[in-house]
Amino acid sequence: MADGRKACRMIAGMLDQTGELLLLLGWWVSIALAAGALFYIDLKTEPAVCWGKWGLFAAVIAGVLLPLCNYTAAPLTVFLCSRGMKQGPAAAFLVASSLLSPGAILLAWAYLGPLLTAAYLLFGLSACFVAGLCGARNGCEKVSVRPSASYLQISGRLCLWTVCGVLLQAAVTVLFQPMCWNLLMTDPQKAGALPVLAASLTRMLCIPDDIALTASLTACGLGPGCGMLLLLCGALCNIPQCLTVAMLLGKNMLKAYLLPLALIVPECLLLQLAFGAAFTPQYSLTGTEGLISTANLLTVHTPMASRPVFAVLLTAAAVCYLLWTVRKKAEFKSDLVRFHRFR
Repeated sequence: MADGRKACRMIAGMLDQTGELLLLLGWWVSIALAAGALFYIDLKTEPAVCWGKWGLFAAVIAGVLLPLCNYTAAPLTVFLCSRGMKQGPAAAFLVASSLLSPGAILLAWAYLGPLLTAAYLLFGLSACFVAGLCGARNGCEKVSVRPSASYLQISGRLCLWTVCGVLLQAAVTVLFQPMCWNLLMTDPQKAGALPVLAASLTRMLCIPDDIALTASLTACGLGPGCGMLLLLCGALCNIPQCLTVAMLLGKNMLKAYLLPLALIVPECLLLQLAFGAAFTPQYSLTGTEGLISTANLLTVHTPMASRPVFAVLLTAAAVCYLLWTVRKKAEFKSDLVRFHRFR
């Protein structure tokens, strides 16, 4: 009886978490789909979004200046790749728009102070160039998204794999979040890299909310290196984004997207060793009101009232694309059977 109740609570928790994640992602995926439609309107000629020999630097700058949530990064990169962008600039843009934005940098200065803001910028930019160089090793190799694919096909696949990622993320969150965050919150001063890394994998927040969470944890005693690890790994390692990259852009792009973790983790450990003992958290926000208000102006926010509408639209688009795919496969099989009969 107790096991049945526990299973019911877990299922209810997963459904609740799925709803929360759909409310979070619906708006941002919709923005990315609207931007993708503009790409297809403006670029009806042969796809050529490569940005020349300075493409890597241009991609990083474009990703950093993008005033959107990090959850628009993967859908926008998919549309750019569908219009011919090479893997190196695409990987750099993907990581840059996932980790950095003008509003996030100002919020980091207000909430985290100069030291952690400098570390945030340095680690974030180094991750962008590592991802870009890793992607550039494949040269002009084509990604999974075909330039000839229609806008509706790409949008349908984006919605489908985003919803699948949401379901997986909800399961991981319900199963592991209480244990991971209990380990982290029991004694933040003694938290190591592994508990912080595990905790970062079990929650999804936009970068501004991630910065506020990191500031509150560092004020409770979490070290500077562990705070940066929580912030940067949490922005990169969410299941919906990783699944979208893997299924639409291929394993090489996923490798380039996740490779910066091999650089971020030792950088954060060095930061912890160098400044952990002498680090003073930012306890007061006095004098930073102007920075926070400017950061809010430079950031696109989710309209709270319309979040359920976009969540429903995202789910409906995913279901419609799934049904369309199943029907197309059934028609293909029936045509194949007819062909063999009349052969």
